Amino acid sequence: MAIVDVRLPPTFTDEGLQAALSARRRTPGLPVLVLSQHVEQLYARELLEHEVPALMAEGCSDTAIGARLFIGQGAAGKHTASILGKLGLGLSDDTNRRVLAVLAYLNGSTGS
Repeated sequence: MAIVDVRLPPTFTDEGLQAALSARRRTPGLPVLVLSQHVEQLYARELLEHEVPALMAEGCSDTAIGARLFIGQGAAGKHTASILGKLGLGLSDDTNRRVLAVLAYLNGSTGS
């Protein structure tokens, strides 16, 4: 488990967040507890924007994503919807948005 503060020396900007992301890249699924006295949704989104597409790529449903990330199904669904929105993947009868989002993730173009 990694426990970090978002803002660490030397610049006290987002070094802790960057350290957590780096640790997760080296150890996928590493539990991370991020502490901060500065409330920034972007910090939480940054950690979840990489996890959710990765779990979608594994074929996980919103329920399974929520269980794996220890968040509710509704929160997982909101993250999924946000990803689909950022990719401009609207409702369609002839395409599967989750598959298109996974392809974008695998090609490194999720913008997260």
